[in-house]
Amino acid sequence: MITKIQSDLVSAEVVVPVGHIAPVEFCLDESGKVAKPYSLPGWTPEECKVDVPAVKWLRGEFFGFPFGPGQDGGPVHGPAANGPWDIVEKTKNSIRLTVELPQQSGLIEKCVELRNGHRALYIEHKIEGVEGRFNYGHHPVLYIPEKETVQIRINAFKFGSVYPEVFGDASTGDINVLKEGARFESIDELPLREGGTLSVAEYPNPLQYEDLVMMSAADDVRLGWTAVSYDGYVWLSLRSTKQFPSTLFWLSNGGCAQEPWNNVNGRRIGVEDVCSYFSIDCERSRENPLEEFGIETAKEFTPRKETYLRHTQLVHPTDGVKPVASVSPVAGEANVLIRFEDGDEVEVAVDWQWLLEPDQ
Repeated sequence: MITKIQSDLVSAEVVVPVGHIAPVEFCLDESGKVAKPYSLPGWTPEECKVDVPAVKWLRGEFFGFPFGPGQDGGPVHGPAANGPWDIVEKTKNSIRLTVELPQQSGLIEKCVELRNGHRALYIEHKIEGVEGRFNYGHHPVLYIPEKETVQIRINAFKFGSVYPEVFGDASTGDINVLKEGARFESIDELPLREGGTLSVAEYPNPLQYEDLVMMSAADDVRLGWTAVSYDGYVWLSLRSTKQFPSTLFWLSNGGCAQEPWNNVNGRRIGVEDVCSYFSIDCERSRENPLEEFGIETAKEFTPRKETYLRHTQLVHPTDGVKPVASVSPVAGEANVLIRFEDGDEVEVAVDWQWLLEPDQ
């Protein structure tokens, strides 16, 4: 079942059984021009030979809990990404769903809200009844149209690393180009396995590859952000770095040979805000492998207290491709200030305070 919610500037389809969100259309101007940044799969659920709901429906934005390969035989990214979700309440501009966590004896309640005047998705997950340390994350996947590139920028980070192991399975034909476990200080200079560096500040590039990198926010960054600048608009993700300390870039540019990707489903990037150690598994995240850097990779949950995790993804129209220099909250207002690298700046309507409320 697919249902739609809508505000004056945004319409979003929700695949109810798995909780994935896409397509999403953001209205850019009065002429009716829209932005549609989210990826849709190159296959239908019926065509997909992999019997995993999250893969069959893979699209747009979804939430993973626990994050990464299935825990105790469960599905990849947990029940949160696979369902089955049930609708609890729906209005014209919002939807509330729940999914049970049988292995954790808990429940997740998802709320997706659209607000008039805001080109934004407001997404909240309430975790109930869960005990123990778990990793989690948001998993929006963006698509870059043929013959186009985007400019990617991210908040200051204190830790940047390529996935510490071989990403994927070379025996199946998966193609990786980045050096396993290599550290970096800029997304302009990701270390290559064969020497030299690769920039993903402009993406995609002619190389065919499937790689994963992680950036953990600097200590003075409270409102984390990633900006992907398309021709005509910029897409932003905003988060509390206390809830989501790190961001993964899933660089999926035709390098995955496994079903159903088959080395043809490229020009995608996952911009995944997480509390996790890459996407390895929950057990590895629980070991606090980045403790020496002061980076959390799992959170403690208790059935005695509900936990609220909030995330916002938004779009703002631009003239051409405008790389972002910084994003900062406007004190006392439901706006953020976007400064572009060409010196322009603009205030954009988004309730950044809502994101930080659970931190209080």
